Amino acid sequence: MRVLPLFSKVFYETVLDFSDDDLNMFKSVIDTYDIERSGTKLDTSNNSLSIKTKELFKNPTFTELVKKISDEFLLFQNKYMKYTNNNFEITTSWATITKPKQESNFHNHFNSMYSGIFYINTPKNSGNIMFEDYRDKRYNLEPNEHNEYNSHAFTFVPKPNMLILFPSEIHHKILKNNSKEDRYSIAFNMIPKGDIGYAGSDSYFRD
Repeated sequence: MRVLPLFSKVFYETVLDFSDDDLNMFKSVIDTYDIERSGTKLDTSNNSLSIKTKELFKNPTFTELVKKISDEFLLFQNKYMKYTNNNFEITTSWATITKPKQESNFHNHFNSMYSGIFYINTPKNSGNIMFEDYRDKRYNLEPNEHNEYNSHAFTFVPKPNMLILFPSEIHHKILKNNSKEDRYSIAFNMIPKGDIGYAGSDSYFRD
C-alpha cells in the first residue's frame, strides 16, 4: 500500500544564515520607510502595518538577502517541483511590522504564483502565521490527531532567519502579537517567466 498526498499545496521552509547585526541592519532600514495599515475591514485599528513601497528589494541593503532567497527558490523549483523549463522573477517586496496586540486578516496574494516570507524579529508570542485551506469540503470531520493529510489549517512559529515559500493562492494571517515588542518580517511575490502552459493548448503563453 501507499499513501499519496495528491493535489497537495507544497510549502518550503528553511533557515537562512544572517548574523544578528545583519538582521538589526534590515530592521533599521525598514524603519526609514513610510508605513500604512494593512487589511480591508472597516475597523483596521488593530491591523498590522506595512511599509508603503512594494519595491523593498531594490534597496542595495537587501542584495545578499535576495540572492539567498533566489538560491533557495531555485532548489525548491528544480529539485522538488521540477519546473526546470522556467525562470522565476520577484515582482513585489515589502516589510510588515506587527506591533503588540496587532494582527492581520486572512488574505492571499494576487498576480503571483509563489509568495515568501522572511523573518527578522520575532519575539516569543509575537504572532504565529496561520495558513488555511479555503477549498470546498464535502464534510468537516474532526480527526483525533492532525497531520499533513487531514489538516485544514497549519501554523508556523516564526523564528529569525526563517524563510517560508508557499503558493500565493493560500489564505494566511498573522495571529495576534501577544508580546511587548514589534514583530518584523519581509514578504515578496514571484511569477514564472518563459513559456507558460503546453504548446498548442488554448492557454499557452510565450513570454
